[in-house]
Amino acid sequence: MKLRDLLPEAAIDARQAAIDIAGLSADSRKVKSGYLFVAIAGAKADGTHFAKQAAAAGAAAVVAGVLGAAMTTWVTFVPSMLWIFAGAPFVEPLRANRQLSGALAAITAAVVGVILNLSVWFALHVLFGKVTEMRAGPLRWYAFDPLALDLRATALAAIAAVLAFGLHRSLIEVVVAMAALGVILQLTLGG
Repeated sequence: MKLRDLLPEAAIDARQAAIDIAGLSADSRKVKSGYLFVAIAGAKADGTHFAKQAAAAGAAAVVAGVLGAAMTTWVTFVPSMLWIFAGAPFVEPLRANRQLSGALAAITAAVVGVILNLSVWFALHVLFGKVTEMRAGPLRWYAFDPLALDLRATALAAIAAVLAFGLHRSLIEVVVAMAALGVILQLTLGG
């Protein structure tokens, strides 16, 4: 298969489009001669850091998945926010109805529980290198190795907490400041 067949919408020149692709892999350790290596940006590692390793293993081409990550974020959150903003004016008057108000309170509690669970899950996976889900009957919890604490991520989280809760900075200011600090850390200390 040719590269142009895999990426028909990509802006690549004719020479690159004619490259033969023998296989596809997002894991640089599994790349073989003639493979297309897809470098995906992840929470713990950026696939572009492994492009040289993939090329040394014989990758015929390398593509980055940053646009895919952006698109996933877009299609996940935009519809949700649209439903919230479009539906809020219609749901608000329902609070006057006592029966519906109780149901809405239960739904709100369930949503808050899901958000809390997601927050804990993300925090553990960002702050610790290895997190395992443990089960005992109906109970489920996350076990982690305290010695695997990522000090850079912990420092960034602490700075974000001070900015948000101590200095009462806006969400936009905190996000911009933390993104800038993350980039500076990555460029100065590396991955």
